[in-house]
Amino acid sequence: YKPQALLNKQGKVVVSLKGYDAIDQWHVNDGIFAVLKNDKVGYMNTQGKLVVPAIYDSMQDPDDKYDETWAESPSQGRIIVAKGGKLGIIDTSNKVIMPFNNKYSSIESFSEGAAPVMSKAGKWGFIDKEGKEIIAPQYDGIDGNFGGAYGFSEGLAGMEKGGRWGYITKTGKVAIPFVYDEIRPFKEGVA
Repeated sequence: YKPQALLNKQGKVVVSLKGYDAIDQWHVNDGIFAVLKNDKVGYMNTQGKLVVPAIYDSMQDPDDKYDETWAESPSQGRIIVAKGGKLGIIDTSNKVIMPFNNKYSSIESFSEGAAPVMSKAGKWGFIDKEGKEIIAPQYDGIDGNFGGAYGFSEGLAGMEKGGRWGYITKTGKVAIPFVYDEIRPFKEGVA
């Protein structure tokens, strides 16, 4: 079904969505959500204003029949987008924060001011909200769920090195040694 409208709690139409192929109503963050029009991704606010024009590539992986993710959700004022097959980062007003390049094969959502990145060689590291590398890609894996990465939680990120798991800080310091078979993110001081 093509989206028709956004309703408020009184059932009144607040935004018409005619002309759009899909919307990502499950991931409204920073007051905006992804829209798809003619296979191009843009972002609309909850008042119906297109704050980022529909000019970006769909993020759906054509080689993965189970991949339904055609856009990244806004997180912490940043949006990961693709253009011409290259990844970049914009803010919620469409200002380019990190220019489009082929440096990373994957950029995951921001958490606690940092986003996990995967190098073309398949190693994981982190960038800050300005797109600057804060931890060079060097880890074999990152703690995650269903293809996504958890990133930092309570100041620590779960990473894999040499087949074992441990935790690092935002400065790249090993906080908990790489000795575990499996880990999960910290929540309320425990993991």
